Amino acid sequence: DIYRNSDGLGPPASFSFETTTPPSLTLFFNINNYDSKITYLMDFGDGSAIIPTSPSITHTYPGPARFIVRLEASNENGKNCSTATIQF
Repeated sequence: DIYRNSDGLGPPASFSFETTTPPSLTLFFNINNYDSKITYLMDFGDGSAIIPTSPSITHTYPGPARFIVRLEASNENGKNCSTATIQF
């Protein structure tokens, strides 16, 4: 499940993800309603984070574990975030 936290003012922070076939430690993330005017920060929950410059992101995890992924979207009006728990 993806949980969203909104201040009601900032841009939407919404993402989805899917696994590879066959299943592996690599996930494909997609920022929904991506807008290049919005600043995004994606924290993968494994000690690595990026500032995405496109809606499609591929990330490979170091090994099986539980990770909390967080996407933050911000602009001059405020910020919002979404989180998802991933278990390998």
